Amino acid sequence: MFQPEIRSALTRIGQSISRADLRQLFFHSSGLDEVTESITSAVQDLAKNHVGALIVLEKRVGLRNYEETGEILNARISSRLLRALFFPNSALHDGAVLLNSHSIVAAGCILPMPTGNVEGDAGYGMRHRAAKALAAECDAMVIVVSEETGGISIAYRNSLRRKLSIKEIEAEIKRHWAELFHEERVAAEKAAVED
Repeated sequence: MFQPEIRSALTRIGQSISRADLRQLFFHSSGLDEVTESITSAVQDLAKNHVGALIVLEKRVGLRNYEETGEILNARISSRLLRALFFPNSALHDGAVLLNSHSIVAAGCILPMPTGNVEGDAGYGMRHRAAKALAAECDAMVIVVSEETGGISIAYRNSLRRKLSIKEIEAEIKRHWAELFHEERVAAEKAAVED
């Protein structure tokens, strides 16, 4: 009885759905939004409560030598766990937390300190200096939360940007990991088609 109406509705739906929308329907989302939300939520809470933090976002260069200075976790990235790891007086709160695009790899890690008096580092605390030193030697991005001011900074390559907003942190995380998530998604789609 409603066959023509149903056919018409399905036709309109088919015309309005793009190829990208079809991919969204048949393949899982990359997970970048969820991971970014977990990290930014934790960073925002840590900053609000003036809890110092060093969060390292690994990219392509492995950080195994730094992972081994802390406790290996290989845990799912969650805001709650990140906040707990930096909770004052917890066993791992003083070191850095290392993340790859899928997990919290290790916590309580010791990062390198710059050697000698690096020009321009006079006004920085230990966390900021360690973040700059690590970022200068690899392709990781390091998020720093200042215990004193609650300010949020990012160290990447040879730069340190301070007093960033949560929106800026969110954009930087997505920019940093977008390529990795895209490659993984393409590989997953290819594997699904081949099956």
